Amino acid sequence: RVALTFANMGYKDFFDNWMGHARTLGWSNVLVGAIDDAMQAYCKQQGIASLSMNSTTSLADELGVQAHEDVQRASLASSDFRSSSHTFHKMGGEKVALVLGILELGMDVLLSDSDTVWMRDPWRYLQAFNNADVLVTSDCPSLYGDRRDYDPRN
Repeated sequence: RVALTFANMGYKDFFDNWMGHARTLGWSNVLVGAIDDAMQAYCKQQGIASLSMNSTTSLADELGVQAHEDVQRASLASSDFRSSSHTFHKMGGEKVALVLGILELGMDVLLSDSDTVWMRDPWRYLQAFNNADVLVTSDCPSLYGDRRDYDPRN
């Protein structure tokens, strides 16, 4: 099993906090999807296992699906890839491809964003759902509220 997160140097403070809590919990099974070269170098310097996201096969290639040309051209080098919907979607595909690769190795994956903090080790809790293939949480409490055209005044 592996605890997986993604980070770039634009989110280094979040990542350092995530990693600090992972160490407090005694996790030695951490993998970081390094979104930029600076984060890859930082992880190497810190002795943290990481994989450059530029080295993974894109999800579109993996599944034989043609991604929209704007998504294909998007660069993951930006410190804030959420500012571009094309870049954000490309990163989503890369995340899925990496998770799929780990699952195909027969490993369990605990995927969490680097702005998440684990106060207690969730592995024991998750084992209670041993018949489940996938468990998901969301930081979107309202499907309506997550829409771009949502106006809470209406």
